Amino acid sequence: MSEHMNGQMVSSRSLAATLIWHRKSSAQFPTYPLVAGAREFYERVDDAGENRPREVVGPEADKLTDAVDLSSILGKCQAARPQRRREQ
Repeated sequence: MSEHMNGQMVSSRSLAATLIWHRKSSAQFPTYPLVAGAREFYERVDDAGENRPREVVGPEADKLTDAVDLSSILGKCQAARPQRRREQ
């Protein structure tokens, strides 16, 4: 399990799959918006580049979901930090 973007995303990977869980919404990257609660699941065998998200179902998805379940990681990950305004 790992955190990304100041705790806005959490991911879990196995040899077979990757699950990315968006913890906070953000429009920082217009081509990749973060939507709180959204999950992306990739089967790494068929999609090594993680370009085609799959439905989050099946034993591997369940295993990775359990690994990043917010109730189980409480205290193990930082809370998502508030966005800061950039100075112009």
